[in-house]
Amino acid sequence: MLEVLTTLERETDAEHRLTLTQLMERLDLDSTNVNNRRNVRNDIAALRDAGYPIEQERHKAPEYYFGRRCFTTKELKVLVDLVQSARTIPQQMSDELVASILSLGSDFEAESVASRIRVYDRVKLYNDELFDSVWAIKRAMDLRRKIQFKYFHYGFDFNRIYHPSHGTSDEIVESPLQLIHKNGAHYVMTYSDVEGKEKTRRVDRMTDVRILDQKATWKPEFQCYDIDETTLFGMYSGKVRYVTLTVREDAMNVLVDQFGRKMEISNVREITEDGETVRYADIKVKVAMSPQFEGWLKGLKGMVEWKRDELDELE
Repeated sequence: MLEVLTTLERETDAEHRLTLTQLMERLDLDSTNVNNRRNVRNDIAALRDAGYPIEQERHKAPEYYFGRRCFTTKELKVLVDLVQSARTIPQQMSDELVASILSLGSDFEAESVASRIRVYDRVKLYNDELFDSVWAIKRAMDLRRKIQFKYFHYGFDFNRIYHPSHGTSDEIVESPLQLIHKNGAHYVMTYSDVEGKEKTRRVDRMTDVRILDQKATWKPEFQCYDIDETTLFGMYSGKVRYVTLTVREDAMNVLVDQFGRKMEISNVREITEDGETVRYADIKVKVAMSPQFEGWLKGLKGMVEWKRDELDELE
């Protein structure tokens, strides 16, 4: 019965069906044997009674196939493309994940999806501990515990150069506050008791992440961060504040890409510039104050402006 189920799962779908004779040939059974045919029919009936979506279409001979699946072919394609294009997933992990995803469809669907994968020269991060690190940080946040880890940057020969902690050990102990995914990479915002300030760490540059028994440091002002990726620019995550920007309407695509629809738009007005009528508005957004934010503004000079005195505390 399990062989019948496995064969139908792997080798059939709505467009690829098997007759009873073809199914028995796959199982290496004599299809002329009446008892064998009856047994396979009974297996199919038992599987259907158990809830497996084995469908039947009547043609010259009944044709069987595995029907409803967790994901459609289109959904499998999207999932595979997302995994393949993710910089934060090392290549070997990416290949293993893709294989797992494709196993959720039939062999025909897997072949169809895999044959259309086109991700060239994608820069992949090289840290096989990434998944374990993300999970350890998440568990530490749930338990309100500190984490211990090593942190590195790459040298000219691509070797890992570890940052020394304050002392002789190169292991760092900090309290994880928030996990963030931004621009294809994972970041964790932490608080360092040693330095007395918040830090932002790239998770793919962390190794040997361990959850400690020490209770995490927590302060009321940490609540002010209210971190989400729309407030962040790069890996910098300073205090989150409301900022009012003067925006030209033709710059709205850029703002929507960064902030989504989390914007308060007011004072829409028309101004004549070089004989052309241009629309402007004041737009209030939440921003993690950082040099990256100011660099982003410079790149949009003339289209997005910020008056430095218009900086509001979070309510």
